[in-house]
Amino acid sequence: MKLKGETSHPKTYGSMMSAYASKGMWADALDLLDSMLESGAVPNPITLNLAIESCIEGKEYRRALDVYYEAKANQQPVDEVTHRLVMEACRRGRMAPQATMLLESMAQESFGVTTSAFNVYINLVGSTREWEEAVALFEEMDERGLQRDIFSYNAVIASCMKAGAWEKSLEMLDLIKANAGVEPNGFTYSATISACAQDAPTQALMLFQDMKAVGLSPTEFSYCAALNACKASKDPASTRFILSEAMDWLKSSSSSSSSSPSSSSSLSLGIPVYTCAIEALLALGDTDEAMALYLEANDIIQESGRDVEGAVNFRAATVELRQRHWKDTWREIQSSPAMVEPEGIFTERWSRPTELDAPDQVVHNNIRDVLRASPEHAEEEARQVMKEIDEDEVIRRLQEQGVVDVVRAMQQGEEQEQEQQMDEGVIVVAEEDIGEEWEEVDPLEIPEIRKALNDDHDNDDE
Repeated sequence: MKLKGETSHPKTYGSMMSAYASKGMWADALDLLDSMLESGAVPNPITLNLAIESCIEGKEYRRALDVYYEAKANQQPVDEVTHRLVMEACRRGRMAPQATMLLESMAQESFGVTTSAFNVYINLVGSTREWEEAVALFEEMDERGLQRDIFSYNAVIASCMKAGAWEKSLEMLDLIKANAGVEPNGFTYSATISACAQDAPTQALMLFQDMKAVGLSPTEFSYCAALNACKASKDPASTRFILSEAMDWLKSSSSSSSSSPSSSSSLSLGIPVYTCAIEALLALGDTDEAMALYLEANDIIQESGRDVEGAVNFRAATVELRQRHWKDTWREIQSSPAMVEPEGIFTERWSRPTELDAPDQVVHNNIRDVLRASPEHAEEEARQVMKEIDEDEVIRRLQEQGVVDVVRAMQQGEEQEQEQQMDEGVIVVAEEDIGEEWEEVDPLEIPEIRKALNDDHDNDDE
C-alpha cells in the first residue's frame, strides 16, 4: 500500500490506523505498517497497538502475535497496552502456550508483567474450566508484586462459573467485599449468580436481590443467570417476579436500542433472556405462557432481517416446546366437529402436520380460531383459509430458516437419526398421539402439496 502526499505525516498514519482498527481491517492496517517501515518511519506504541487491535477485531489472532514479535525483532518500542493486547489475542485464540511464553517475554521489559495483562492470562486459563489453576495464578500475583483489581477477582469468578464451582465463587465475592480498595461490579454479581444457579439456586436468587440493593442495575447476563436459578428452583413466586422484571427490562432495552443502535442490546435483541424465561416457565409446567414468549421472540428474530445473537440457542432450547405445542394444537383440531366429516379438509390436508414454525403456526391458529368461533361452518371457512395461504411465502420462510438445506443434508446422511427427529424442519408425532398411522413428512414435499391444493381449487371452481 503506497501513501501519497501528506499521508506520510505521523498524525495521518495514526488516523488511518485507528480507522482500520475500529473496523477490523487487519490487511489494510498491516499494509500501512509496512509502508511506514519502508519510508523509514518508526511506528510508535500507539500505532503498533492499533495494528495489533485491527488483527484482533478481524479475528486474526496469530497475525497479532506476528506483529508483536516482528516489532520486538526490529527493536520498535512497545508499552503496557501492547502486552495486554497480545495477551488478549492469545485469550481469544485460545493459545495458552503462546501466552505463557509472552509472560516470560514481558518479564524482561522495564515495566515487567502488568496487572491488566496478567488478568487476561487468568481469563485464558479459566476459560478451559481449570478454575483451580486460575485461583493459583490469582494467588501468584502477590509473589509477582502485582496489585489486584476487580478484574483480577472477576477472572477467577468467571472461571468458577464455567466449572460450576459455586462455593469458590461465593468465597471470591466475600474477599472482594472485605477488600476496601475493590468494589464488586455488575459482572461480579452476575457471574456469581450464574455459578450458583444450578446447584445453589436459592443463594443465586438472594444474590440477585443483593445486586440491586447495592445500586447495580441488572443486565441481560444478570437476568439470564437469575432465570436459570428460577429454572433450577422451580419456585413459582420467584419465577413470576423475576420474569416480570425481565420483561420490563426487555421493553426498556428495546426502546433505548432503537435510539442507540450500537448498544449491546441491539446485538441480541434480548433473545437470550427469552430463552432462559421460556426454560424457567417450562420447569413450572406452564406451556401456554412459554409458547406465548416463544412466538414473541420468534417474531423479533424474523423481523430483524439479520443474524441475531442467541438465536441458535433459542431454537435448540425450544424444540421440545414447539413439539408439545403442535401436538396440543393437533389434538384440538382432531376433536373438532369438522374432523367427523369423511371428506373434511382436515383429514385430506392436515392428517400429517409438520412443524414449520411461523407460516404453519399461522395456518393452525387460523383454523383453530375458525373452529372455536363457528364449528357448524368450519369446513367452508377453513377451506377459505387454505386458499388464502401464500405458499410461496411459506417456502421462502422455510429457506430462510435453513429447513430445506437441513433436510437435504439429512438425505445425504450428514445427520444422525436422532438429530433428524429433533431438527426444526420436521416434527415427529408418535402414532398414539394422533390415533392413526403416521409417517414423517418432508418439507421438500411442499410442491406436491401445492399441486394437490391447486387441483382441489380447480375442482371447486368447476
